[in-house]
Amino acid sequence: MSVAMRLARFVAELEPAVIPAVVLEKAQQCLFWGYGIALGSCRVPYARLAAQASIELHGVVSSGGATLLASGERTSVAGAAFGNSALFHARSQEDTCGASHFGAVVIPVLTALLESGRYDPAGFMPALVAGYEVGAAVQAVCGVQTAAGGHRGSSLYGPIAAAAAAGRLMRLPVDELANAIAAAVSYSGGPMQSLVDGSDEWRYQLGFAAEQGLMAAELARRGSRASCSAFEGPAGFARVYARMDCDIAAFSGLGREWAMRRVAFKPFPACGAAQIPALLSLRLREERNVERISAIKIALSPPAAAYPGVSAQGPFATRSAAQTSIPFCVAAVLIQGKLDLASFGGDDPRVLDLARRVTLVADPELGLYDVTLEVSGDDGPPSARKYRRTPDEPPPDRKRLTELVIRAGRDEGVPPSAYDALWTTVSALPSSRPSDLLGCFKARWGDS
Repeated sequence: MSVAMRLARFVAELEPAVIPAVVLEKAQQCLFWGYGIALGSCRVPYARLAAQASIELHGVVSSGGATLLASGERTSVAGAAFGNSALFHARSQEDTCGASHFGAVVIPVLTALLESGRYDPAGFMPALVAGYEVGAAVQAVCGVQTAAGGHRGSSLYGPIAAAAAAGRLMRLPVDELANAIAAAVSYSGGPMQSLVDGSDEWRYQLGFAAEQGLMAAELARRGSRASCSAFEGPAGFARVYARMDCDIAAFSGLGREWAMRRVAFKPFPACGAAQIPALLSLRLREERNVERISAIKIALSPPAAAYPGVSAQGPFATRSAAQTSIPFCVAAVLIQGKLDLASFGGDDPRVLDLARRVTLVADPELGLYDVTLEVSGDDGPPSARKYRRTPDEPPPDRKRLTELVIRAGRDEGVPPSAYDALWTTVSALPSSRPSDLLGCFKARWGDS
């Protein structure tokens, strides 16, 4: 059996009854987070540009198609998948699964397909879980190696996740699912140089991942055949991107370990690698005199420390460069006591000065998500903060999740009551209708 067929069989057999309750609960949280962050991103320039580009290339449709959530305009399903994925990603505050942001790819694809009216809403949640699990399964095998090679996880694994999710919602038979997932391998890819340079390409990579995965599923539905050894072949995914061999045995945990349980939600609009250092900095700010800090050393696992752009100390020519930089995020938190979108738009000399005194080191003793932050200064001996993530960390409860989403929406003036309506809509899935979701966004269309 090929890897593509193994993944396809998992997707084809995925029914609500076999998905653990804790996974379905996490899936619901991912939906609330994805839509909630999008609700507070309609005015972000990257989202608006993506919506405008989608309309220019795909046109406005009067029937069929799907809605661009940032503007309320209706375009093709593919155009909406692209534009809405860029919207979900616009703040850089999407959910994370390993080094990938599957929610910002998969949810827009499934939302657009469901709005088209051609597919059974009952398949929405299994399709969502299928996307996360398949994307994460391939990433678990190859992710460390592909990141080291400069390939962005969301761009590389996102199309595979989107193809699996779309194929499950379309109810493709197993052979067509295998073709869709395998074909997505040929449409994957995206280097991370733009993270280093602070340019805009990475803002739209997830949109392309969504569109390419959707196209892979549609082509398979219409009879297109893909390589049966797309993952494990001598010129396949593992060899080309990860410089390694893989076989079906590497996917034995699929359907047992449930990667969705490990999905995390970013509390700050910044690179995933900056989240824990920023949280540790908030705690440290309560204990040390920030003005008397002379140096900060942050130890990360070697893969995290080598992630493009995270060690930049400035100067920062763009918001993108600052959002990717751990030194900037740590300095902003310590100086300003917060980290929101406004933090990346200014040129506070105190933040820039402190960022130049923050250094990153790679510690092979640390796990992938472990962080140690050590501060030196003349107000006392060096002090350290440590964080170690465990696989069994409980997910945030609804109250905490809502607080974080409301805080993100505050940047754009979204009233807290909007999230009550959103939670009601998400909780009612699959019984709620696409129009219920659109109603949550309508208030944003006039000023986006």
